[in-house]
Amino acid sequence: MNDHDITRAIEDRAAPDFGLWTIGITEDPKATRRSHDDKGEDLKDWLEWPADSKDIARAVRDHFIDEGMKETEGGDAGNPTFVYIF
Repeated sequence: MNDHDITRAIEDRAAPDFGLWTIGITEDPKATRRSHDDKGEDLKDWLEWPADSKDIARAVRDHFIDEGMKETEGGDAGNPTFVYIF
């Protein structure tokens, strides 16, 4: 997906309360979700999107951090082409 489509989807779900959400990027969303679950994080509202490139994933993440979302640790290793929120 392109940056516009992912941004629109996230806005449709999280706006205007961006500060209540966490955003991250990953190359393996299943493993990342398991990792967050193992930490006891509430994932009932987990959503993820495939980005067309890691640059798009990073740009979307950075945009929503600027809007007030919390950032997860890690995620930049490898080829992180998925954006996720919870």
